[in-house]
Amino acid sequence: MRVKIKSEELAIFTWQLLVAIEVGLPLVESLEILADNQQKEKFGWVLLGVRSAVQSGDTFAKALRRYPKVFDELYTSIIEALEAGGVLDYALGCWDRRFGRRPSLGAPSSQP
Repeated sequence: MRVKIKSEELAIFTWQLLVAIEVGLPLVESLEILADNQQKEKFGWVLLGVRSAVQSGDTFAKALRRYPKVFDELYTSIIEALEAGGVLDYALGCWDRRFGRRPSLGAPSSQP
């Protein structure tokens, strides 16, 4: 399956995953929720594949590496290095900082 994800879409996914984990949702549940809410159906299928791999015992980084066209080496290496230390939320925050700002989740409000 060919899936093309723009860097902004990946940033939004990463930010949403970080928020889900920070509020205490388990990784598997977070991935399922995010998969169900993707605008791009193919990306949703990728996330379900990642979720299944994690559920079967793969680390998150190993599961992401099954989709190298979506999650590049930088992304998976950051996840792998910090996941090993038990600080996945920190790992996602590092990726978020690497690419600058938090993504815009909608049009700016016209109200003051």
